[in-house]
Amino acid sequence: MTEPGRPRGPGGDQSAGRTAPGRDRGPREARGAARRARRAAWVGRADRLPPGARAWTHGEVHDLAARAATVLAGHGVRPGDRVLLALPDSLAWVTAFLATARLGAVAVLVDPELPATDHAFLAEDTGAALRVSGPGLEERFTGRDRLGADTICSASCRTSAARSC
Repeated sequence: MTEPGRPRGPGGDQSAGRTAPGRDRGPREARGAARRARRAAWVGRADRLPPGARAWTHGEVHDLAARAATVLAGHGVRPGDRVLLALPDSLAWVTAFLATARLGAVAVLVDPELPATDHAFLAEDTGAALRVSGPGLEERFTGRDRLGADTICSASCRTSAARSC
């Protein structure tokens, strides 16, 4: 079903205006997607954020992830390595996950609320090259192969676009 006013291709099909796979759709498609998002109320929902929080664009998040990937690489993470992520749902989790994927490493997602014995088992069993954990879990993942989420965020948030990380 086409949108009202959308051109139809030859024979009445809906292929008019579509691009071949792999081709850049360009600004016209982006404007159309933005228009549909506004109509569906997918944007401008800042009223749904907790007090003091801010909305992040995909571009800002991916910029943070690119910077975090350099931090992870600086700690020896290489393609194929496992990186254990024991983080609560947060911007730090998303950043660390995307940074790990960007390096071609494997994110091992671990519930930060697990007992210490489970964390120790998972860290050993997975053979994680690096363990990334949030506040309060420092004693569970000690040593050179542990990185705090605060370290990733502070190193990643040194850009003007991400100053309020």
